[in-house]
Amino acid sequence: MAIDSGYIDSAYMQVRLPAVFVDIKERAQQSCMPLLQALFDHVDDALFEMADKADSNAAQNMYFESMREVRLKRRGMELTFLKTIDEAFYAVVSASPQTSSEDEISAAELSLVAHDQLEELMASSSLVNKAEKAFMEPLALIMARLNALLGEQQTLSAETNPLGPTVICKAFVAACETLETDINTKLVLFKLFDRYVIEGLGAVYSACNSYLIQSGVLADASAANLTGGVAKASAVNNSASEVFSHLQALLKAAPHANANQQAIGLQATGEAPQIPHDSLMALLQLVQHQVAHQAAENSAAVQLDIQQALNSLCMERMPGQALSIGQVDDDTINLVSMLFQFVLEDRNLAAPIKTQLSRMQIPIVRIAMQDKSFFSRGGHPARKLLNAMATAALGWQEPQQLERDPLYKKIGAIVDNLLEGFDNDTELFDDILADFTAFLELERRRASLIEQRTLDAEDGKAKSELARAAVKQLLQDKLQGVDLPPAIMTLLQDAWSNVLFLISLKEGQDSHAWTEAVQVVDDLLWSVSAMSASDDRKRLLQLIPGLLNALRKGLTQVAFNPFEMNSLFDELENIHLAQLKQPLAEAAQNIPTLSPQASEADEPAPSVNTDVELGAELPIVDEPAAVPSPAQPTSADELIQARGEQTLDQLLEGRKQSAAGASNDKLMAELDELDDLEGFGEDSDTAVAEQSANTVATHSNHRVDQLAVGNWLEIVQDDGSKLRCRLAAIIRGTGKYIFVNRAGIKVAERTKAGLAQAVDEGEVSLLDDGLLFDRALESVIGNLREMKAQGSS
Repeated sequence: MAIDSGYIDSAYMQVRLPAVFVDIKERAQQSCMPLLQALFDHVDDALFEMADKADSNAAQNMYFESMREVRLKRRGMELTFLKTIDEAFYAVVSASPQTSSEDEISAAELSLVAHDQLEELMASSSLVNKAEKAFMEPLALIMARLNALLGEQQTLSAETNPLGPTVICKAFVAACETLETDINTKLVLFKLFDRYVIEGLGAVYSACNSYLIQSGVLADASAANLTGGVAKASAVNNSASEVFSHLQALLKAAPHANANQQAIGLQATGEAPQIPHDSLMALLQLVQHQVAHQAAENSAAVQLDIQQALNSLCMERMPGQALSIGQVDDDTINLVSMLFQFVLEDRNLAAPIKTQLSRMQIPIVRIAMQDKSFFSRGGHPARKLLNAMATAALGWQEPQQLERDPLYKKIGAIVDNLLEGFDNDTELFDDILADFTAFLELERRRASLIEQRTLDAEDGKAKSELARAAVKQLLQDKLQGVDLPPAIMTLLQDAWSNVLFLISLKEGQDSHAWTEAVQVVDDLLWSVSAMSASDDRKRLLQLIPGLLNALRKGLTQVAFNPFEMNSLFDELENIHLAQLKQPLAEAAQNIPTLSPQASEADEPAPSVNTDVELGAELPIVDEPAAVPSPAQPTSADELIQARGEQTLDQLLEGRKQSAAGASNDKLMAELDELDDLEGFGEDSDTAVAEQSANTVATHSNHRVDQLAVGNWLEIVQDDGSKLRCRLAAIIRGTGKYIFVNRAGIKVAERTKAGLAQAVDEGEVSLLDDGLLFDRALESVIGNLREMKAQGSS
């Protein structure tokens, strides 16, 4: 995917990057992003390991808060990283390039630098030195090729090289500046940056050098003989000629249909006088104007037969004459026709968009005849425009009112502009591309705002679901095997559950307020249990005032109905009076014994009151946006982040304890894997889905695991219609996959198990987000090679 440039400082936007620079920047960013994402994917594991080794609760809490801080600011850090690299590229071609002097600190100034800043500086410097030594040769090749592109305009250094370790490390330092954490957390991030980004730069540099070679920039040079750009223009031209010659050879070797047998009009190459190149370009411009006046709105996506159109013009304007097209021009027409045949057959594009793009065939033919680097240079303006329009339309679906759709109207206007105004001037493609990029940026910003609101709502929904589930589980555990008076059941299920829910949302389940609220539940249950000793009555007398005060205070905070509250308190008072008046022996017989600190691991006894249904009764409470926690913890990391029922000490000691029940067995099995950091962070939807995944690793599950945020999919809906949507987020708390349309509006959600089943049944397919022209050219070359092999056999 292309990297947005909407966040580049306005000072740099005044400078236009050369096409090759734009392409190499995008490729470098795209190659770096998976490395950066791998870093973030392992942050939780590394910080949890540090928390496990911490020698104080304060240090442990600091690492856990750092996990949350990184999760919240991950997207912003990624954008800052990309922005810094963008600025480095723009600085290279600007009138006043950036230098590294701002980042250098002299020995005399080191004493004035804060200790934390000094440690960051030393860590960054160490990473730069390590990378420069490890990738000395590919860095020399890249720098020489970039200098060849710049010519005498400017000479790069190791510090100003936009692909160099200095800039990349600077980008990460800038990203880390947004974090409000201490230096220890940042040093952990630097270690991860070294492991996952710095060590992966070899692949980035290899990809960049390969692209520059394909673009013809010092293609035959080596690190030993690169001298700066003396042969820049000739290298580009030679590379373009070699690529086109290779394509011509494939075309010549492939079998062809029989030549035209008519006596006049357009003949096969070499069988009639050749049309001069300028005359052929004029004829193509006439065809272009004919296409411009054809109504494309309601027509099907049909490819134009350029040879037939030229034949008609020749017979109309030069009747009685037999003419032919030169070999180079004929091959160019055939290659472009094959490329557009791929476009029209591409399942990733909707039919109306194919119709519009197919009308670009004549301008593309003309520019390919004029500039053979069109086939070899990825940064060619015509290729970039075609790719940009196809990429923008990847998730587009035909609306009911087609003519009112902004993207369709914009693409139609672009094609009309090309057909009416293109006259062999490639700058028209640059101007149209700049305008289209600005249009897409506005669309992206609007969609981004809507999408963020959607994701915030899903985060809040997931957090509410987790809080409901936690309260429900807590009360189920507390009430299992116990028969209680109806008033007590009502007080806990209908009233105090709201208090627990609110505290879970606002303060979390590791807060002091949550501990006190759970203690109220324990105290209430004990206060109505059997009194077997005289000391119990004395304790009850001391407990009742505080208990009633805590109950009233909590219910008032959640705005519980005061009349119902007074009624429940009256009944509770009667129960407590009966407890105090009843003889000990009788109390022991009539009221079930309940330990004041009943273990949640005790084997529950069957009871008619064991089912505690809370879901619909709990109120919806506004809470601050936060990163959602897993509903079914799948690792020790997620247990801590979810703020579950266990405290940190219980979690660290949990592997030594035993628990009854299927859910507790599963939890303890996870805790036994605390030392295996590679197991952290695995998502699952439900216990059934996880168990199934452990026993049967299907191909569909693997494909779902490979999905990344930003991927476009096509989903077959229940009515048979097809929905195109983009994966916007995976909510870790609920395991739901959230999908949005181009406007950022939520259109679907799936669980992992449901999505895997849909993939297995063919109801979900991944759309190819690769560049359209690159995929088309690859397909054409593959088809020609196959045809050549069949012809030779």
